[in-house]
Formats: sequence, C-alpha cells, structure tokens
Amino acid sequence: MSEPSRSATSSDAESAATAAGPSPARKPRRWWHAALVLLVGYALAAVPAFFLLLIASFGFSGCFIECSKPDPVQGWVGVGGIIVVLIAPIVACVAFMKRSRLIWVPVVLLLAGTLLILF
Repeated sequence: MSEPSRSATSSDAESAATAAGPSPARKPRRWWHAALVLLVGYALAAVPAFFLLLIASFGFSGCFIECSKPDPVQGWVGVGGIIVVLIAPIVACVAFMKRSRLIWVPVVLLLAGTLLILF
C-alpha cells in the first residue's frame, strides 16, 4: 500500500497543464476602442441630458407654459440626473478598458434610475 508522493501528483498536474497549452493572455484594448465607447455613450446620453436640462430649468424658474411657484427640488433632481448621465459614459469607458463586469453594474443601475426619473 504505497501512497503516491506529492511530487508525483504535482508533476501530473503540471504535465496536464502543459498538454493543454498555455492560457492565452488577453490583449489590452486599444485607446480608440475606449474613445468609440465614450463617443457612443455621449451620443446616447444627449437626448436624456436635454430633457433633464429642461426639467432642471423648469423646476428652478417655475416657468413651463405658464409661470408658477419655482420647485427647487425638481430642479436639483434634474441637475443630479444630468450629472449621472454625463458621468455614466466615462465609467462605461473605464469598465470597457479594464474588462470589468463589476463596474458595469453601477453604470446600468444609475442610467436605469435616470430613465425612470424621465418617464
């Protein structure tokens, strides 16, 4: 009853890994990929940012079709939405370059919350 030594089992694991070949390293993404993600992100964010700007200006001034009492809370909600919409493409670009799915989660959640404010 001889037990296999540790060196024998480790050499088997190494030979199996060598037979499978080395794991391919991921190529780093190019800077123009990131620029394209940023450009597309800002293009998609232009319309929501415009409507959030209208919400903010109507809230702070109180004038839409007719003037009424200003609502600063509505104005600050619009400003907060604009900030989120302007930051989201930058965070998406960082997530794209680092290949991190963990960073995409806040981007999607923040944009979904902003779209809920709009509609």
